[in-house]
Amino acid sequence: AESAAHRIQLPFAIESCNSRLPSMAGDLRKAVTRLENARSVREMGECRKEVKLLKEQMELHYQQKQLELQHLQRRTAKTSSGRASSKKKFCQGSPDGAALTGGCRAGDTSCKSKSRTLPPMDVAGSTSKHSGLSLQLEFEVVGPADLSNFGPSISASLQQLCKELKSRIIGVEVHEEPLAVHFTILDDAFHSDLSGAQVLDSLRAVLRADPEAVSASKHVRAMNLILLVPGQSHDCKVMLEDLAALAAAAKVSEDTDDSQAAETDVEPEEVEEPDPRKRPEYWGLKVSDLCEFYESVKDDLVAYCKCHRFAFLNGQCVHVCREGSECKFGDHNGVPYEENEQDFEPSTVRDLVPNMHAVVARYVKPMTKGEGSSFALMKYPEGLKITHFVTHTWEEAFGDFVWTLHTALSPEDIVWVCSFALNQNADIKEAIGGELIDCPFAVALRKAVKQLVVLDKDLIVPRRSWCTYELAIASQFGIATFLWPHRDSDMERLEREVDSLDMRTATATKADDATRIRAAIEESAGKDGKDGGFEMLNGRLRDTLRVTLRFHRQGAGRGAGVPRQEGGARRGGGL
Repeated sequence: AESAAHRIQLPFAIESCNSRLPSMAGDLRKAVTRLENARSVREMGECRKEVKLLKEQMELHYQQKQLELQHLQRRTAKTSSGRASSKKKFCQGSPDGAALTGGCRAGDTSCKSKSRTLPPMDVAGSTSKHSGLSLQLEFEVVGPADLSNFGPSISASLQQLCKELKSRIIGVEVHEEPLAVHFTILDDAFHSDLSGAQVLDSLRAVLRADPEAVSASKHVRAMNLILLVPGQSHDCKVMLEDLAALAAAAKVSEDTDDSQAAETDVEPEEVEEPDPRKRPEYWGLKVSDLCEFYESVKDDLVAYCKCHRFAFLNGQCVHVCREGSECKFGDHNGVPYEENEQDFEPSTVRDLVPNMHAVVARYVKPMTKGEGSSFALMKYPEGLKITHFVTHTWEEAFGDFVWTLHTALSPEDIVWVCSFALNQNADIKEAIGGELIDCPFAVALRKAVKQLVVLDKDLIVPRRSWCTYELAIASQFGIATFLWPHRDSDMERLEREVDSLDMRTATATKADDATRIRAAIEESAGKDGKDGGFEMLNGRLRDTLRVTLRFHRQGAGRGAGVPRQEGGARRGGGL
């Protein structure tokens, strides 16, 4: 009777999958058509999000239905041969809608598979209508442990972890070698208005507060929380939380606090510096501020650079007037200058380009000299706490730099840009002369939500020592990093150059800085040299660059045919 029931369900499951896909495909075609007809950057962005969401929903629907079909086929085969009741090792689904699994029992040599899975159960209807975030929890066995009940125990622990997770987890799957649990957080559900990302944020907050909150046994310890990003050939793993490190840090902190309290009989308190002028993470500007600044100086900057070249005189950069004493820029806003180009060797004089060097010399320094502060604190004396730390090279044209910020971020995002965050009239050596990890930019980067790496078209960024150190800090402290290529980059050429990138060869204007940075990065490696340092940094950058450049190259190709209304879409908007 059980076998007959499954045989009856099977054609209905197949029909359910096949009938839904054409409808979803039609929605996707309509969204793509809207994208092709988009006439503004904002409209294109909204259409791209819709296309991405529909594709994810189709893929998830197909995968969910495939799991259901496979499950029905397995159950049909088992019941028909009379083995269903003796071989079942699946645990029952929770009342909240989570499909739980149990691992292979200890010593069970008859089990050939290292992973046992129940297909996702329906949550307030059909989960095939929902997209989700695939996650993996890795565990370490630290003592004698019976793993026979590990699957149900860890699933129950996840369900109770925080209220936002209730009814949002599906497809819990246990893998034994190495010991890990895969599960999906529904991106949308009838029980809550929270998105999957918001639910994930709640989960991470709970785990940061108590790294041992997910536990099935005192001898099984959670190690890492990982986001699984599906790819064409394999999943890309993104480390979200190092739970083992958090637990160790909490233990050390607890021991230290207890020791201090015992010595002083006073509750230890963390004193936070109230003055934003002494807190680098508050030296930010809005993206819209930088766009307005560029618009105000653009014409003058281009004209000034056309009329000047530059050279070094006694170790100082000076601007050399092309028109000699007839130069129309008068006192040059206090920038050191020379009128007679004939006084210099021809090989030592180079064209002045409208990059960050020119902007700082002609505008930032004169504007902030009387204030005794940075440009950011001059504009916002109370400070603005940054959301993004920007890593870039000063050699890139300033207009291209601002375009990248405007394209990659929101106008209200608050960014750290060193030339505007630091007091350019002060002694920069003093600001960066101590321990590198305590330098203002390192402190600000550790407090940022994300790191934006602005890639110039010649890929100079990973060849500059200070940029490599910023990448190393972001990697060391788990700061989310994303890259944005120059709008005129030859993506195919850059992709070919990725494998040859080696940040060990990065240089700095001052050789001493390059030596200090190289030593700091190398010291971050473990005893075997493989736990960090340049090997890990190079690998991380190459992997990220490959994905980023391929994505932008394909996006540029697909967007090349999108019609643009004059003044509507910005140059490079196809990306």
